Amino acid sequence: MRNIFNAFILFILCGLVYSCQIPDTNLPSIYVPDQILTEETEEFLELIEPEELEEFFELEEIQETLESHAPEKFPEPEESEEPAVLPEPEESEEISEFEEPNIGDSGLPAFKINTADREINSTEIWIDGATYTIYDSSGTKLSSGSLDIKGRGNTTWGMPKKPYSLKLVKSASMLGMPSHKRWQLMANYSDKTLLRTETAFRLGNIFDNLAWTPRSEQVDLFINEKYYGVYQLTEAIKIDTNRVNIEKIKKSAPNGGYILEIDVREGEEFNFTSTAGVVFCCSDPDKDLDEKIPGENKTLFEKIKEDVQKAEDVIYSESFDDPETGYRQYIDVGSFIDWYLVNELTKNNDAIFWASVYMYYDPVKQKYCLGPLWDFDISLGNIDYNGNDNPEGFWIKYSAWISRLFEDPFFVAQVKTRWNEKKSEVDGIFNFIDSRSEFISNAASYNFRKWPILDQYVWPNAVVTGSYSGEIEYLKSWLSERIDWLDGAIIGLE
Repeated sequence: MRNIFNAFILFILCGLVYSCQIPDTNLPSIYVPDQILTEETEEFLELIEPEELEEFFELEEIQETLESHAPEKFPEPEESEEPAVLPEPEESEEISEFEEPNIGDSGLPAFKINTADREINSTEIWIDGATYTIYDSSGTKLSSGSLDIKGRGNTTWGMPKKPYSLKLVKSASMLGMPSHKRWQLMANYSDKTLLRTETAFRLGNIFDNLAWTPRSEQVDLFINEKYYGVYQLTEAIKIDTNRVNIEKIKKSAPNGGYILEIDVREGEEFNFTSTAGVVFCCSDPDKDLDEKIPGENKTLFEKIKEDVQKAEDVIYSESFDDPETGYRQYIDVGSFIDWYLVNELTKNNDAIFWASVYMYYDPVKQKYCLGPLWDFDISLGNIDYNGNDNPEGFWIKYSAWISRLFEDPFFVAQVKTRWNEKKSEVDGIFNFIDSRSEFISNAASYNFRKWPILDQYVWPNAVVTGSYSGEIEYLKSWLSERIDWLDGAIIGLE
């Protein structure tokens, strides 16, 4: 009976590859669509003991989660004529047996962390009292200090090569980037170019109505004397004079600014869902928001909720496009357009106001700004669902808030103008990709000996090219087609 049951479960999971089209990349992967639960399979399920079924998944709970978070509208994916089911890569016991590089061998700077052999096994619990040392590309020591470290990410934390969050004991500059305590180490495991997020950040520098785009540097990571691969050392999104440069909201400054992350996973303690179904999480500050505002009968968190909802209400009001009283009084149009163009250009799957979308309130402008940019590892064609492997077609244009703005001819005209202003600079992105891929090519060879996945499917790869150069060529080819299509589509907007 057990073998029959296991075979049935395998049948269900295989069916998911063709049946599940869910825009959230981080929802539970075990989901049984209605078309799989046929009369025959339901009869079969009756033969299975309930505790056996519950051991594998809780269907009702997952179904409710999907139905409660699913957007009302998103583009239907195009069906492949010959869909291919590719296996997930197996995790090696020691990943790969090869001669690990020494510091300075690869041509990249090295970031060395020592936790005294304590395992980093949580995205919630910090390992404190660790130490770090940074070396330049020749192996010369640059700096050192103490830090706390924990895991980070959602889907990415479940991958063999894991990302990490860093909290330095004392603020420090990292490889020429401005001094701060908070940093991220991005693993870019499923992005075999190792460059998609860096490429998107470069586009953020081109579309410079985004006041700040995170800086980053590629490094070789060593933890407890073991080589972990190529990582992207990146500034964390925080309020700071060298990052999101706004005065922070607090009890003594209730009209101050704050950073929100749109995230259906409700990943912060202080979060709320707007009338339009957008889940906003208070990212910075992320604590003490339950303090009452002096002289008012509401907390800082209640004020944030009220102000965001007011802006959204205006966006969806009948007179939303009024130049004096409409949405332009509440949002920074320039940042919204530039954020839109970068995410549409890269066809960034989660950016449909679903996850990893940042927005902040600027108390000087007294408006909401979209950005900073974040999380592009499954963008730029590196995805096999929602039709986002196809370089043609709008995606971000259909998201909450953005779709409403496109109903205003003024906004559409501004999008066209901005694209035309920046198109020639966008065309130069291929030189950037060539330069960066050449720069990290030796380091990439070590990375893919540590993680031998170039000839394997890793969720959610659209292609498996078998080589690092092949991955770079696919990225460039996809982006070239995307730019060509988007150029014509934007010109044709009305």
